[in-house]
Amino acid sequence: MSRTTFSIILVLIGFAVYYFFLTDQWQALKEVRSDVAAANLALAELKDISQKADSLRETYNSVRQEDKEKISRMIPTGSDTANAVTDLEQTAARNGMILRSVDFALPAAGKQATGAGKEFNLQSGLYILPVSFEVIGRYDSFRRFLADLELNQRVLDVQTVNFGSAVADAYTFQLRAKAYYQ
Repeated sequence: MSRTTFSIILVLIGFAVYYFFLTDQWQALKEVRSDVAAANLALAELKDISQKADSLRETYNSVRQEDKEKISRMIPTGSDTANAVTDLEQTAARNGMILRSVDFALPAAGKQATGAGKEFNLQSGLYILPVSFEVIGRYDSFRRFLADLELNQRVLDVQTVNFGSAVADAYTFQLRAKAYYQ
């Protein structure tokens, strides 16, 4: 066999090995490289998230305990309806009003456990507790009552106010509001 023929056969064997063996290995190597790149990207995102979490934890820990307690009173954990009624009663009495009735639109007891039926405000990250209540008193006392509600520690957004008839200079005021909790 001549040298030229032997060289051609070796070149053909080289191409065959490249085509049948190395192309598959090259594709596998490309896939592994893309997986490694995706894993590195995910790792970088996780490190960024971890740094943000550490920063938030540091910020939270730098808040004074008194401020944390004040925030907890403003937006309590759980609906805390008993304290809400007490606050409304004290605010009404302080302004010469009589708290006649209070109604909370709570979810049913079975739904409370699963979390269904709660109205969650995604933007603020809080649950909403609808409150309806009725107070009786003079108009100027009612204005002071509303001003006092604005300054109350518990956040309460008055949605609607309905005025009732006057009996002996005392009006009936029906209010619908939203209270918030975590």
